[in-house]
Amino acid sequence: ISDFQDGAQHTLVAKAYDANENEGVSETVNFSAPAWGEAVALVYDNDQFTGGYTFSGGTMAVRMSPAERCRLVYLLFYTRVDGLQDDFNAEIYGWDGILPSTELLYSFPYSSASTTEFAWSTVEVSDENIVFDSDFVVGFGSINSNVFLAADGSLDNDRCFDFNEGAWTPWPEAYIIRAVVQYAGTGELATLTPAPRPGPVAPFGQPKLIIRKVK
Repeated sequence: ISDFQDGAQHTLVAKAYDANENEGVSETVNFSAPAWGEAVALVYDNDQFTGGYTFSGGTMAVRMSPAERCRLVYLLFYTRVDGLQDDFNAEIYGWDGILPSTELLYSFPYSSASTTEFAWSTVEVSDENIVFDSDFVVGFGSINSNVFLAADGSLDNDRCFDFNEGAWTPWPEAYIIRAVVQYAGTGELATLTPAPRPGPVAPFGQPKLIIRKVK
């Protein structure tokens, strides 16, 4: 199914077999694959950050709420590298209604841009044909203490969570994680705002870098 082209006509033939593997009645179905529209950015931050966190062995995540059935195109993380190791895992979880699901649906190893300044790490997932009908969760799987994920300590958007020791807990700050999706039909053109800027509460105008420890 992942090879079906958007909007194209396809024919699916289903064949029935008995217990002796003799072919029975065949059913032919003609259908059109979904025609996905333009990309739309899901953004739940205020374009600013006050610092960054590492959480080696844990996951920092944001709940995404698409307006309708959608396909994921990009996962975006605002990161900074402070050391030789520059890798993290881009993770996707479902939403269980109160907290994220504990089942890891997808995980994509990624090397962050090697920079001492915060910048976007963009993970393309369009080829995976990941489709959601409702809320989902995008996580930053921290696997070392060198890659920092930006956060806004002045904003609690009720969408951020930490995963540690098999359980999720809310986090009262805004992680700078975004997703770009495609809706079915005409869709909308994505408008990605400029890169987040250091927030006003950062000391001396510089973001705070905090290495968190898992329990």
